[in-house]
Amino acid sequence: MTSPQEFLEREASAWAAFETQVDRVPAADRERPGVVEGWSVKDMVWHCAYWASFAADAMETAGDGPFQDPFDAEPDEHWDAVNAEVAAASSQMSWEAVRTGTNEARERVRSLAAAEKLSAEVLEWAADETFVHYDEHADHLRAFADSLG
Repeated sequence: MTSPQEFLEREASAWAAFETQVDRVPAADRERPGVVEGWSVKDMVWHCAYWASFAADAMETAGDGPFQDPFDAEPDEHWDAVNAEVAAASSQMSWEAVRTGTNEARERVRSLAAAEKLSAEVLEWAADETFVHYDEHADHLRAFADSLG
């Protein structure tokens, strides 16, 4: 995957598959922990929104210049703490606020990808934080939905 069009197509299809799994979980169970340890469906959706927004920030910073992987600047423990903070934040948010923020994050990352001024390296990196990430967590959501019967 190197072109903006490929990025946009994969992002859209991965998100649709992710949302299919979200929709399998009844609204009353979307704040119930268990998707992954301690995380609810709402937490997982916000987690993906956060990292899509993070990807958009990195895409903006990279522009058409050389790319610096933001993960290289901090140890894994830092990013684990960020994930914990994101989950804590989502627990204080309404489902509607999570959905609105998710839509905004996706629109932003898609707009930046569509601008066609980013290097293949930046798009590949952003893929990991968007559609590769959605696919990973769609599997978690699928297992959780299956466990509900």
